[in-house]
Amino acid sequence: MKSAVLGLTLLALSSCAVGPNFKRPQSPPTDRYTTSDLPASLASGADIPYEWWKIYGSTALDELVDSALRGNPTVTAAQAALRQANELVKVQRAALFPGLQAAYSPLR
Repeated sequence: MKSAVLGLTLLALSSCAVGPNFKRPQSPPTDRYTTSDLPASLASGADIPYEWWKIYGSTALDELVDSALRGNPTVTAAQAALRQANELVKVQRAALFPGLQAAYSPLR
């Protein structure tokens, strides 16, 4: 038993080594997220547009945000779902506490 634990420990420790010939990967050759300059509306201190993600021009990002907004219609609905989840947790925890039962059955 001890030798199995020792063997597994040594195996786990040896798998953490990177090796003597490890070379750090190069950073991407770009220094920006967009191919063109961002609009002046995003300058420091300016108001951020409501659909700010559209300035990146990514259809994948647009679809992802649209899907998220369809799945989460309002903040009020999200808060109601959170309250419901909290109440369900309380109900489940109630099973951990002792219970009390009483019965009455008169006989003649």
